[in-house]
Amino acid sequence: MNRNVYLLCMLLLISLVSIAQTATFIGGGSDNKWRTAQNWDTGTIPGPSTDVILPAGSSSEIFGFVTTLQVNSITIQGDALLTVSGLWGINEASTVGSNATINWNAGTLHGPGTLLNEGTIAHATVSTKTVEETATIQNEGDYILPGSSGDFLIEGLFENTVDGTLLASGNPRLINSTTFNGIFLNFGRIETTTGLSLLITFENEEGIFDIQSGTCIINDPDSKLNGGEYTIAAGAEMQWIGGTTELSGTLSGTLMGPLNWFGNVIVPTTAIINFDGDETLHWKDNTLGGGGTLFLDSPLALDNGTDGIIETTTLENRSVIELNSMLQIIDGTLLNTTEGIINFNTSSSVSTSGSAATRELVNEGLILKNSSGITPINSVTFENGGTLDIAEGTVSVNSTLGFQNRPEGTVKGTGALTITANTPMSNEGTFAPGASPGILTFNGDFDSEASAVLQVELDGLEQGDDYDLLEITGNADFQGTVDVLLGFEPEIDDEFIVATTTGTITNCDLPSTVTGNFNNLEYTFTVECRNDNEVVLTAESFILGNAENEFSNSVEVYPNPTSDWLHVTSKKGDAIDSISVFSIEGKLLKNQTYSSSMETVNINMQALPSGIYFVTISSKEKQSTKRFIKQ
Repeated sequence: MNRNVYLLCMLLLISLVSIAQTATFIGGGSDNKWRTAQNWDTGTIPGPSTDVILPAGSSSEIFGFVTTLQVNSITIQGDALLTVSGLWGINEASTVGSNATINWNAGTLHGPGTLLNEGTIAHATVSTKTVEETATIQNEGDYILPGSSGDFLIEGLFENTVDGTLLASGNPRLINSTTFNGIFLNFGRIETTTGLSLLITFENEEGIFDIQSGTCIINDPDSKLNGGEYTIAAGAEMQWIGGTTELSGTLSGTLMGPLNWFGNVIVPTTAIINFDGDETLHWKDNTLGGGGTLFLDSPLALDNGTDGIIETTTLENRSVIELNSMLQIIDGTLLNTTEGIINFNTSSSVSTSGSAATRELVNEGLILKNSSGITPINSVTFENGGTLDIAEGTVSVNSTLGFQNRPEGTVKGTGALTITANTPMSNEGTFAPGASPGILTFNGDFDSEASAVLQVELDGLEQGDDYDLLEITGNADFQGTVDVLLGFEPEIDDEFIVATTTGTITNCDLPSTVTGNFNNLEYTFTVECRNDNEVVLTAESFILGNAENEFSNSVEVYPNPTSDWLHVTSKKGDAIDSISVFSIEGKLLKNQTYSSSMETVNINMQALPSGIYFVTISSKEKQSTKRFIKQ
């Protein structure tokens, strides 16, 4: 063999030895430290090319902060224990076995390898523990951050897998990245019994948060919550604070304590909020952006004012929004769906600080104003295709983008709706003043289209107390029709003033007559725009309604005509509960209720003058009205 070949073989041998070297901890030295050569079966301190094995039952320690004890890999077997108080590093994949433990007191883990934990890694002492930028910890076991264990700096990658649990207990814990390069991925479970602050790029990938006490804070410019389950116990709290939190997927769980949204939130595509429990999501500050749609399937409270909806984003409510402050719709849409409820509470308002093309409040469900004071709707499009119920106080719309009451929309209540002079109004839907019944005030010039409906309840003769009134401060254009909900038996020529104006009725294109039904009688009312300032309904006549049911066929009234007694018989054996006799004008003349089962009753008609009359027979929920002649 020549010299060159010999040297080449020796180099290859040395290289192979350095690559394949394995060292097993045997604890033969005077201590259990890795830097004691006698503790290794090789008799040398492990180096960057060494694969280290810590066998079951062993207890060893990495100690030293001057130089990094870098090895190729670490395998911790059985119930072995490794204590780390220093600088350490791995080049390749390393494993903490299912029953093994690392007690990390202090120091930095260097890469570029990945440490897979299938057992337990527990922090101890107040010193900081750092995962260097090139290093990765993959947790499939238990990762414990007890009280007074110092900060956890992740400058590389920490991944909590679907089988992993990170537990923070004792005093509030901090997971941070001072270089802003660290990433914390959670697919598993994060549990805190004390509070946890995540000042690091955090991504929750369908993982679980179990916040048993304290406050859990997500605070980083690039955090992402892709679904996941969030359980917040009573007395605990979660905060999205500072930076930007990106939402996607479905966020579910049980909120017995609040989830408070302080920072910016973005939804690039779609996300769903679907929590249960006694508490709710509170939007405290900053914006909703990203251009996608955030679906609310659980309650949201808007508190303390917000910077609003931006970037053509949609907030779609399918649950309940408690509007307790101002919501700005800068560039986007608040859509209240058919299932949704928005409560305009004290200090509520909807406004904008921008001039974007899309600034709209669209209601297809229920918007309820049930508090005193004024709720301003400023500089946004307000489109009502659901119910706007102003039970109390005032809703004031001041917007050049307009107020539209769509054909399927209803405005009702006993409060006030103000439409300012610069706000275009389109009313193709229903105005239904009152609350069984009552007065709805409209401030501004009232407008209506051919499809519009003025719906009024008539339960008696006292305006505002017994029947509805639309009280308009301004001029009025009345088109469409009047829908009468009749709750009593008016007499012919009874008059009902159902709308008034302080200005002038500039146009009156209403039907000349409308009808209402009560007690199986159909009443006809004349409709008149009188004195150019009021809409008047007058009872004109009534006839038998079209709602006679099968009960009518089983009832016989005889003789007809009669001169003295009228006999009423239920031929199918239905018990007669009551009998009412009316004049042809609709006036109630007789009313008799029967407590015992009666299949035949006799009514004395001798005192009635000759003429045409009606008798109404009631049996449980069935009713029939018959015409008869008194001779």
